[in-house]
Amino acid sequence: MAPAKEASGNMEIITPGERRRGWFGSFVITVLILVIIAMVTGFFAVRTAGGKTFIQDRLGRHLGLEITVERARIGWPYALVLEGLSAVDAEGRAVLDAREIRLWFDWRVRRHIVVDRGELRLHANPQGEWTPAYFARMGDLPERDLAWLSRLTEGFHQRVILSLEDCVIRWADANGVQAALASGVNFEMVPVRIPGHSLSYYRLAVYRGLRDTTPVEEMEREWLAGATVGYLPLERRPEAEGDERWPAGDTVPGDAGHD
Repeated sequence: MAPAKEASGNMEIITPGERRRGWFGSFVITVLILVIIAMVTGFFAVRTAGGKTFIQDRLGRHLGLEITVERARIGWPYALVLEGLSAVDAEGRAVLDAREIRLWFDWRVRRHIVVDRGELRLHANPQGEWTPAYFARMGDLPERDLAWLSRLTEGFHQRVILSLEDCVIRWADANGVQAALASGVNFEMVPVRIPGHSLSYYRLAVYRGLRDTTPVEEMEREWLAGATVGYLPLERRPEAEGDERWPAGDTVPGDAGHD
């Protein structure tokens, strides 16, 4: 059937359905134009001194640290890229560094965080509390199993995709002496779709570690975890019983002289 339009001089009769379609199309085009303008504005704004200062202040308030960024830019796929990031705590100690951090949202509004060559330094105070406060729960990792690592990140499930590449974590006691170390840390956390379950896939690889002065075992593990499952290994090792430990808790027998 032909559209219900009728020309009468300069007058045109349009049905309500056509009017709604025309309004919706105009609305979508307007939104797309605004998004493009905002993206172009953001592309140039982050490169300015004011844009970099804004980013440092917002991130610093979120982490409770004083943040410095050497360079900020927009990279693919419209990701905020922070190069040469460093952070100090209230006592002026350097507690966080990263060669590069990338942040962006995908079409599902999930946050992607990629940290390349980051280093986190945790310090215990005389009361046994770990600082920086934002990362305090990570202070117990050397004494815990991998299910604890799942619990640390349970608030991120289905909302965050996290990737750490060639990172380092150091733990120092109240006297400033290194108590544990994990280096060459590669970590991934990605939401997975399984009918009836809300789970995340985890992969952890640690190249080298120390507990006090004792070297610890190189390791690589993959597992699933979620609201009702703390640690479901994807490769069951014959020697493993229950939840496996974070590498700083697994010493290498007869290798105390290696560093």
